[in-house]
Amino acid sequence: MQSTHVVWVLSFVLTIWSQRVFYSSAFTPSQTLSKFGNGFHKFRSKDSRIFALTELVDSNDEQNPQVSPMITCRRSVIQSVILSSTFASVLSILEGSIVVAEAVTGDRNEIDFDCLRDLPPVTKDCVRVYLCRHGQTENNRLHLVQGARVDPPLNDTGRQQATRIGRALSRIDSSQAPTTIRHSQLERAKETARVAGQSYYESKRTVGTNREERTSNEILLPSKELPSLGEIDFGPVVEGKLSTEVKAKMTKVYASWSLGLIDEKGEAENGESGESARDIFLRIESALESLSETSSPILAVSHSTYIRMLLGILLEIPLAEAALLEQKNGCINVLDINIKGNKKQIGSNSKVFGGSLMLGKREKKFNFNFPVAHVVRMNEIRHLSGLV
Repeated sequence: MQSTHVVWVLSFVLTIWSQRVFYSSAFTPSQTLSKFGNGFHKFRSKDSRIFALTELVDSNDEQNPQVSPMITCRRSVIQSVILSSTFASVLSILEGSIVVAEAVTGDRNEIDFDCLRDLPPVTKDCVRVYLCRHGQTENNRLHLVQGARVDPPLNDTGRQQATRIGRALSRIDSSQAPTTIRHSQLERAKETARVAGQSYYESKRTVGTNREERTSNEILLPSKELPSLGEIDFGPVVEGKLSTEVKAKMTKVYASWSLGLIDEKGEAENGESGESARDIFLRIESALESLSETSSPILAVSHSTYIRMLLGILLEIPLAEAALLEQKNGCINVLDINIKGNKKQIGSNSKVFGGSLMLGKREKKFNFNFPVAHVVRMNEIRHLSGLV
């Protein structure tokens, strides 16, 4: 599928979400979320996999007073694609990431370890963070859910991906190169950090004569666990299961968070349930605070759903759109996080939760204060050619 087609599909789907249908007292939040859980469909092509929210009712039903008030008119949806400046700004972010990815990738069989050498200078008063997704595990390959409870190691492909992370980072100019590593408490993140760090060391040790000689102590990256980078915990009910078997359960929880119902949790088993979005946002806030405590560049290793939610907050786009952001195993995201204590408030009326076009009535208002951060690059994968 060509990028323009992908963008058109995204524009239509995301407008349905951003322009959503209005909520009335005729439906409870749980009924609404159940409908959203059933409204997720997967679109596949050789270049993309998109999870999209589809229309809940046919537009012809808007003339029928007996039909649910949760109605959207296809005509207004299409018009809003053209006329909505708010949506256009969001689309430009997504379209830009798609077009840039295709423009810079070139030959898909060509490995580009210099893929990070074209980064802009670090933003003033910020620390640069290379936020990576861990390498592939067998659960990833087999499409088995691994959240915060199932903790497999990397497979051979995952170790190769981690090695390439280290090599790509070793090519960066010394002023922007990482000096330390932070990783989640999960084994796949620890192993990715360890392998990437070793690869970075080996690559630096064998640099050409054009680069300044460094001692071993100067290029070995100290590593430390940062549990706030851990993957989202959807609860024991979904862990280790085929993603197709539990997708509806996970979708229902994530959809509730997208509507601002941040205290919802996954289905409980033996008295145990997963995290709430409130728990996750507090973890993201803590992680950003920890990463901003130094002015030296950092390599951080985390997990796909966590990274998507973090990027959604930093870009201030709806969580439903953040779920569409691609995060390949071994990809690199580049963030500049403010180190001067500047904060950005994200509250219940933020675009992250749909803003004024939200579905449903939120029982509680809430606010989070995140360190200001800039998203410099997302899902860099040119170093992973042949492995993704």
